[in-house]
Amino acid sequence: MKPWEDKIRRVVPYVPGEQPKGQGIIKLNTNENPYPPAPGVRKALEELRTEELRKYPDPTVKTLAGCLADYYKVEPDQVFVGVGSDDVLAMAFLAFFNSEKPILFPDITYSFYKVWAELYRIPYECQKLDADFRIVKEDYDKENGIEKASVELCGFAKTDVLEPGASADVTIHVPKKELRTYDANNAKTYILDEGDYYFTIGNGAHEAVNNILAAKGFEETDAKGDTSVTWKWTNSALDTSMFASSDATGTAITNLFDEADPNKSSTSPGNVVWLSRSDWTGTFPEKAAALDANEAMVAALAITRYNKDEAEKAEMPVLGADNGLILASMIGKEYDDPQWEQLLDQLTYEEMVNTITLGFHNTAACESIGKAATKDENGPQGLTAALTGGASAMCYTSEDVMAATFNTELMEDLGRCIGEDCLAWGYSGLYGPGVNMHRTPYSGRNFEYYSEDPYISGVICAAETKGIQSKGVYVYLKHVALNDSESSRRGVNTWLNEQTAREIYLEVADKAVVDGGAWCTMSGFNRWGTTWCGAYKALQTDYLRGELGMRGMSITDYSGSSAYMDLIDGMQAGSDIWDSPDPTIHTTKAKTSEYENDPNVVSAMRGAMHNILYTVVNSNAMNGLSENDKLEVITPWWKTALTALNVVIALAFAGSVIKLVLSIRKKKSA
Repeated sequence: MKPWEDKIRRVVPYVPGEQPKGQGIIKLNTNENPYPPAPGVRKALEELRTEELRKYPDPTVKTLAGCLADYYKVEPDQVFVGVGSDDVLAMAFLAFFNSEKPILFPDITYSFYKVWAELYRIPYECQKLDADFRIVKEDYDKENGIEKASVELCGFAKTDVLEPGASADVTIHVPKKELRTYDANNAKTYILDEGDYYFTIGNGAHEAVNNILAAKGFEETDAKGDTSVTWKWTNSALDTSMFASSDATGTAITNLFDEADPNKSSTSPGNVVWLSRSDWTGTFPEKAAALDANEAMVAALAITRYNKDEAEKAEMPVLGADNGLILASMIGKEYDDPQWEQLLDQLTYEEMVNTITLGFHNTAACESIGKAATKDENGPQGLTAALTGGASAMCYTSEDVMAATFNTELMEDLGRCIGEDCLAWGYSGLYGPGVNMHRTPYSGRNFEYYSEDPYISGVICAAETKGIQSKGVYVYLKHVALNDSESSRRGVNTWLNEQTAREIYLEVADKAVVDGGAWCTMSGFNRWGTTWCGAYKALQTDYLRGELGMRGMSITDYSGSSAYMDLIDGMQAGSDIWDSPDPTIHTTKAKTSEYENDPNVVSAMRGAMHNILYTVVNSNAMNGLSENDKLEVITPWWKTALTALNVVIALAFAGSVIKLVLSIRKKKSA
């Protein structure tokens, strides 16, 4: 059976509406008129040459088409003449509505639109009208896969302590940037949607929704909304350029994270249906999504993916030069000051390897440039140095309680207190604040993260960051990004789309770096798609530095026992220092001749050292130092103890192996 025959067999005939049986009532269709012809029409009918009506009309209707073409100043072949409006509609439906996407009708419209759509098996959807009978504009967002919350936090303010019955006026500023959304599929940048934007104040999101619904004219809500505290601003046209470049760096903003989207990744692991507000019940998952590990994905999971051909494109940098500079010479110098090249030329390969691969709670001393070792420590609730044999300072509240204060001034004061603690105990860097999301209530690190809401998390984090860094302490925002689970976190593959990444999981780092001036970040154990986040160039270089303008270094999470946190791939992507006390993985790898003689790898090390040194020279590590000071390198006791412990364990293991071999031989000889 041909396709058209099948369609005809499934046609349901049109059933006209029943005429009322009562006297004095006539039912009219929308194109019928209950009144007699006007005098002018009656005269034209009387003068009509009725004999012409006995003839078959010209099937091509050339005369009429020609007259219409002359009147509208178009060509005759641009005129379509049909037998009534329904005939014209039918031809229009057949000719133009042949996409897989549905036609959109207002829910109050000409009833025959639905008839033709169903007759010709054309998908359609009815769009809601608001209280003013205007279309609720959701088609652009829905067509391009853009998700919008019903309401979201975009500002807050605090009063002083008020006496009973007292009041105070506050002003809440909402930057237009807070209204943007990310279109990952069409504009591929941030957009400002056309339409009405409603602003309200309320005791939580639920009350805010009711206020906005009341302002829109809806009456059937579970609680009465307050229109007196609701305001509307209208954006008359879709704007795809206002937020298409970074305010911090001027870099054009476009998709960076498609490789973490299973529907766009080059490894093509599968086709995932994202949960959508436009079809909540239809997209709500009934079971966990499953992705097939095809050959492309397996190849992408390899620990080292570095292309050795890149070595031929680079020139070996200068090492061990005697230019007479020390790190203190760079105090006050910009990142791109030419003198940095002279200082970096003085570094030895050994110094670079030790600094980059053994960054466990420190940055190493570099004798060639007069750099002293610095101490870095945990954490988000305040300085706690017990892990490395030091003392702990004040333990402050967990970050969720910090966010619940809605008090940026208080959080900046708290940050200054943490900074003072670091100064008192001789620390220059802090592993915190934590910037991940409360994806579920059960995550093991929720106490280190602010909230499930990216706005309040970002604003509070920016305030705390300002306070900490005002004391010359550089923060490491952790764990950037998607480290939202403690269970099975090592190397876990996290998949998401671009809008979700930017508007939820990266928003805190955005505000902390751009508004709070955060110097550094710490990556996580997780992967973005198939790529460990510390080796994900789109994140480490293109986003953090290219878009946000991050100035300092990027450290790994604890990497002393994780070979997949690959040194070579990580440095190529933009990671700078490995949080590891153990030289057996990353240090050993760096010292192989394969990489020591690779100019591309050595150049990446030099770039990492530039980021590390630029951070340190702008910290409290330089307090009281000048270019006339001399460095004496010492090894802290805990490093000596750790090295001794490694030796003891190695000897014990070797002894056990020898005893096992001798025992086996003895049994065989017996």
